[in-house]
Amino acid sequence: MGKQVVILGAGPGGIGIAHKLLKRTYPNVSDLKVILVSPSTHVYWPPGTVRGVIPGEFADDILFKPLASAFAKYDAKQFELIEGKATSLDTANNVVQIETRDGGAQTLNYDQLVIATGTRTTTGVPFKLLDSYQETIDKWHDLQSKVDAAKSIVIAGGGPAGVETAGEIAAKYGTSKKITLVNSADTLMNAYLPSVGKASEDALTSLGVKVINKVRATTPFENNGAVTEVTLSNGETIATDLFIPLIGVRPNTEFIPKELHDQSRNDGSLAQDKTLRVSGTQNVWAVGDVGNLESKQLLRIEPQIATLWKNLDASLRGNEPSLTNHKVNTSPAVVATMGRKHGTGQLFGLKLWNWFASMIKGKTLFTDKSPAWINGDTA
Repeated sequence: MGKQVVILGAGPGGIGIAHKLLKRTYPNVSDLKVILVSPSTHVYWPPGTVRGVIPGEFADDILFKPLASAFAKYDAKQFELIEGKATSLDTANNVVQIETRDGGAQTLNYDQLVIATGTRTTTGVPFKLLDSYQETIDKWHDLQSKVDAAKSIVIAGGGPAGVETAGEIAAKYGTSKKITLVNSADTLMNAYLPSVGKASEDALTSLGVKVINKVRATTPFENNGAVTEVTLSNGETIATDLFIPLIGVRPNTEFIPKELHDQSRNDGSLAQDKTLRVSGTQNVWAVGDVGNLESKQLLRIEPQIATLWKNLDASLRGNEPSLTNHKVNTSPAVVATMGRKHGTGQLFGLKLWNWFASMIKGKTLFTDKSPAWINGDTA
């Protein structure tokens, strides 16, 4: 019987490890089969959302790439794509239950399991994949229309997503829209150097954005953001046409037994050892935003894929004693742009210059990198 690797989730992490196994491990493990399970027919490329929410900035085919064509090069005996989502996991018997898109049920046995199910926005804003491609793109188009039509917009969240979205909209529309950014912390980008937060606020202010710190927006995200006012934690209200709360993400790990979660956190993150294996298991691995070792950022994915592939390859070839520890990087790092001409960030403990941040990210928001990644050209 062949060796079967099941990968749950087809975001950057799941796609990256699937291609690496098929291109690098399969030639040495000829009975290997990779099964990729995704609730969506398309990959959603997250870095472009902050500008893509503006109609006409990024076409749908820049942000959404079909999965089937990305893996068409592989033979059916090597690879299978299943449209569905995991509903339960039995690690004792190496079985995962799948609910398929057509409402059916499928039981998958695995020799190795990779959990790469990613995260969703805590509020339901379609900046991350929803239940399906169709639901996501329908709500995405609706939100784009609302952004274009709104005369005033309130954005909640002082992290990179909120800062960049406010900056992109302000850079595009200028003073024709009243943009307010609400931030519960003392400063914007408070996970980074104070100078990064100050640079962010200075750039947004120069673009006409009103920044309100030390207060939370308590209005729920309903009707895809269509509201008449937003209520703040200090009791004040802001009249507005659109509300976009970007206040965090939560891992898609509800189907995984609670004992495999990081018990010190209450956010659904999975506990990992330094090999990226899920703690307490022998053949279940986690990559990307579902894990607890590193921050939930795209920039962490590529090094994790490299480590995970080495360890999966070793396990599949019977060389488990040679597993590699991941070089965990907890140093804060970010590149944030607000339109094409404003940017800041932090790398290696240093604040980035505006021109440097704009140069490396401002033009494309890394959307030019997605085709090679999704098609496996860099695997």
